[in-house]
Amino acid sequence: MQPYKAVIFDIDGTIIDTEKAILHSLQRTLRELEGWEKTEDEIAFVLGVPGKTGLAQLGVSDIDHCWEIWDGYFMELSAASKPFDGVPELIEELKRRGIPLGIVTSKRRCEWEDSLERYPCLRSFDAAITADDTLRHKPEAEPMLAVLEKLGADAQHAVYLGDTEYDMRCAAAAGVDGALAVWGCRCPQKVEATHKLDNPQQLLKMI
Repeated sequence: MQPYKAVIFDIDGTIIDTEKAILHSLQRTLRELEGWEKTEDEIAFVLGVPGKTGLAQLGVSDIDHCWEIWDGYFMELSAASKPFDGVPELIEELKRRGIPLGIVTSKRRCEWEDSLERYPCLRSFDAAITADDTLRHKPEAEPMLAVLEKLGADAQHAVYLGDTEYDMRCAAAAGVDGALAVWGCRCPQKVEATHKLDNPQQLLKMI
């Protein structure tokens, strides 16, 4: 395996531990607006896709209103969310080595900008593609191809670090190797990936 020359990251569940904030805020929203009681397992499929896509798949009555309420609750709960242990140090070391760093996220552009304010480690990235930047989203290839273009990187020399099946499928569709962040993945044994990493520092062995 040739060393990778560019590294692309997902955010939620990969860099920042936001799973509980996402799912608990959605549970509260669905309970209040739809009268539905959903378990975390029943709604976990929303992790890794744009929020409105997840709401559409759930069949809520008013997607825009539901999204607005969910987003508000998420912002409240995510205030306590922190980066996973070792991930800021990984990003810092990659930056020190001069490795181009990209983001492909299902967050909206405004959410990405809010995350930049909250988490200093995100300021090290050279390019970010959000849900507002492409017509198609993960697991399609379009956002990955867009960030590769911004970074001036080749797919065969890039790796995407993510925590969901959508992330790995997006990478594969663009010809990029996928590295599954096991520390943030609910069912890593069910996800196909080029690599499965138990801790962030394992990525450095691939550079």
